[in-house]
Amino acid sequence: MTLARRGLALIGVLLVLAALGTPAWGLAANQEGVTDVELSGQAVAMNQNDSTFVWKEESFNLSVSFAGEETQQYDICAYRYNDGNQSHTLGCTENVTAQNGTVTFPVDAWPVNETGRDTLQIVMKTSDGTPTDVETESMMVIARDGDLDGDGLTNQEELNRELNMTDADMDKDGLSDGTEVKNYGTDPTDPDTDGDGLRDGLELQLGTDPADGSTVAKLSAGALVLGVGLIAGWMLLKRRRQSEDAAAAEPEAADEEAADEPLLTDEQRVIQLLEDNDGRMKQAAIVDETEWSKAKVSRLLSDMVDEGEIEKLSIGRENIIHLEGHGPEAAKPPYSE
Repeated sequence: MTLARRGLALIGVLLVLAALGTPAWGLAANQEGVTDVELSGQAVAMNQNDSTFVWKEESFNLSVSFAGEETQQYDICAYRYNDGNQSHTLGCTENVTAQNGTVTFPVDAWPVNETGRDTLQIVMKTSDGTPTDVETESMMVIARDGDLDGDGLTNQEELNRELNMTDADMDKDGLSDGTEVKNYGTDPTDPDTDGDGLRDGLELQLGTDPADGSTVAKLSAGALVLGVGLIAGWMLLKRRRQSEDAAAAEPEAADEEAADEPLLTDEQRVIQLLEDNDGRMKQAAIVDETEWSKAKVSRLLSDMVDEGEIEKLSIGRENIIHLEGHGPEAAKPPYSE
């Protein structure tokens, strides 16, 4: 399992270090920290898109490798971290002494009887409580008899067939993977199962067998041309009517939208964006949403901070802009009292 990106949980470490008078770059200057996180065992279904998919009913081993000072003792702990809150401790080893070491936590099963996205958090600190490193890993907890992509095949069936349990139509032929496997016996990874040049979904629309390679030979050239011509003519007529209807409705809809939409100042637009995003956004995201220049956004936000309308938290090279009382929850370390 690959190391996840340092997430918002690392904010807590940086804030604690700041409170202790230690500069943020102190972590990068030394060699203390988590170097690898690996999940193994029956629970691991697959790794995809920077997430690990685990069966909720199965056991697994969580191995954490770390680097530290040879004379220093460390505590390595693993938590389930959900919605900004630490909810379960998966394991904790105290007073570990090793320059380069690995600790393993055996876990009987994922600690809650539910499925969905979750977070695994690894916390490393010295035995006197000084934070050293925090790593987070995105998890997707799934059930064997569940159907993550809603294609009619269970997660276990998709894994057995080496299909993608997050993609309902892998070959993009217009048929869901479950429909191909259970109804027509076609290949969900091949858009043209019988290799006759017609997609499986199109063959069903024409009333032919997508698993019969002689389809094209059985269709006369005239009938095929006529059928395609009728379909194309019908689609062209339908699109023309839709275009005419849309053109007739567009001026009226535009006038109503313009009349209903209030004019906002730049400051009001920033406040509205923050309210629409749970009270906080990255400064770079505000630039993207408003399509203003970086310089304009920077000046505007600085003025709003001076006026007390918003607050700004700088983390490395990134700024978090938030309304009062909406600072990042992950700024609070999960292992603090």
